[in-house]
Amino acid sequence: MSRPEGNESVSLSGPDFTELPELCIIPRDAKFDDLGAMAHIFIKSFKGDKTAQLLHPLDSTWPEVVDMLNKYLVDDNTHLILAEDETSETIVGWTSVSLVLPDVEDYFKYCDSTLWAGRARLRKEEQARGTAPEHEDDMRRRNLITQLREENRNGQNKHIEGQRLVINTFALHPDVFEDEIPEIAYKLMDETRDLAKREGLPLWAQFPQNSLGDLEALFEEIGFAEVGSFDLDLTGYASEELRRMRYGGNQKWMQWVLREGNWERGRRY
Repeated sequence: MSRPEGNESVSLSGPDFTELPELCIIPRDAKFDDLGAMAHIFIKSFKGDKTAQLLHPLDSTWPEVVDMLNKYLVDDNTHLILAEDETSETIVGWTSVSLVLPDVEDYFKYCDSTLWAGRARLRKEEQARGTAPEHEDDMRRRNLITQLREENRNGQNKHIEGQRLVINTFALHPDVFEDEIPEIAYKLMDETRDLAKREGLPLWAQFPQNSLGDLEALFEEIGFAEVGSFDLDLTGYASEELRRMRYGGNQKWMQWVLREGNWERGRRY
């Protein structure tokens, strides 16, 4: 098995989906050989996300994403699930689900993966800076990481008692055709629900509103309940350069729980 190295460059061109026949999606567990394709999908799928743009420059965050995926794959309490086209063996999406114990303080198990990559990027820059003073822009990014982490952790502790499973990544290749997205999304979520059913644990998710298309409609159809939301003031966390470009506004984040007993609701495939 070959593991992508943290300093490996990545081409964001990806597969040409116009050259592929109709997709036949099968879910399966991830392997080390898949990590390069998974990193590519992650970087490309979150390229337009405003919070991800604040946390890290996605085009240059390949080392952090690969390191994150390697840690996911060797972690006994994290499960990586792929959606693959059976005919071409092309990976078109993936999700990661982690077991969270009540006393665990680990970022990547509590939060979405963009936060993991953003924290890793900030730490690398801190090491390179040495004893030099922290820039105000870095302080803003640190504060953004702290707010998202606290919102996620506090939401989980408010709405779930004891152990739970957390969806910390749900990434679909943005170049697949729109009419193929539902099958990919449903099959990934069905595998995730099956995992929760086997473990007998509730399933938690926190994502920006309107992320990955109509993800909220999918969650509602398959039995998730919206339990909370909060507004993120992007302007307050933007760098000086982004502020000069009038970057900002608010981003609404949604919190969802799938509780025991809703394992089969809305199952299509």
